[in-house]
Amino acid sequence: MMTDRDPQVDNAEGVALRRATQALPLVVLVIGLTVTSGAVFLVGNLIASERVEKAELRAAELTHAIENRVDGYAETLVGVSSFMTVVPDPGRDEFDAFLATSEILARFPGAQAVSFNRKVIPADRATFENSVRGDTTLEAGGYPDFSIHPEGDRSIYYVVDFIVPLAGNEAAFGFDLGSNPARLAAVQAAIDTGEAKATAPIRLVQESADQQGFLLLLAIYQSDGVPDTVDERRESSIGLVSGVFRIGDLMDGVLGPSQATGFEVYDVEAATSGDSVADG
Repeated sequence: MMTDRDPQVDNAEGVALRRATQALPLVVLVIGLTVTSGAVFLVGNLIASERVEKAELRAAELTHAIENRVDGYAETLVGVSSFMTVVPDPGRDEFDAFLATSEILARFPGAQAVSFNRKVIPADRATFENSVRGDTTLEAGGYPDFSIHPEGDRSIYYVVDFIVPLAGNEAAFGFDLGSNPARLAAVQAAIDTGEAKATAPIRLVQESADQQGFLLLLAIYQSDGVPDTVDERRESSIGLVSGVFRIGDLMDGVLGPSQATGFEVYDVEAATSGDSVADG
């Protein structure tokens, strides 16, 4: 346990406490989890042998547990966002040190990673890529192979620039969230509203096993606080912080590994429109 706290951390957490008083619209349905992007995690096969009343009670208890867990994740993201505001344009080493000192990942049981996804316009792409390649604050040799991926011309890139831990998440480093419809929809919703938004169920680019995940996103703007209008939010956004989660790990944390079985993942909007849920 650290005893000497960084003043920047204390300041960031102070801002976080003020911002955390604003309710984040994270809504959990009766049997599953919905965050306002439309992502829904429906709990199936609860206990087939139980009577309906007992199954409904179990579903309600599970709903409450998931709701509390995701609310905690969202509040923690506010702390990361506040740090990015208190320390404008922090370096890779400062971001890494903040997460270590504030023990953010310890507050994210089941999280795969925490990342800062930088907004990059096409005109700045080459300059941005070169700056990352030459960044030696954490790696003596920099990141000579860094590039935005997947390839393709897009009007705006939302690039995974800082990611902690990097080990095990190398495939996500440099990934453009705007290249995938499920991710882009949550990115745009988070920027437009200034509220925490989750993606629909996706396959994480760093996922090696057979399970889905989701991102919880919170936009960062040039000035503290959320601008008044949607146009102002889009103009002043500099990127987003995100928590990266595997759904199986989330359910393990809520129920325990021995009970987190028999769950299926759906996107209600896709289901009602007849479209299937695409991996991202």
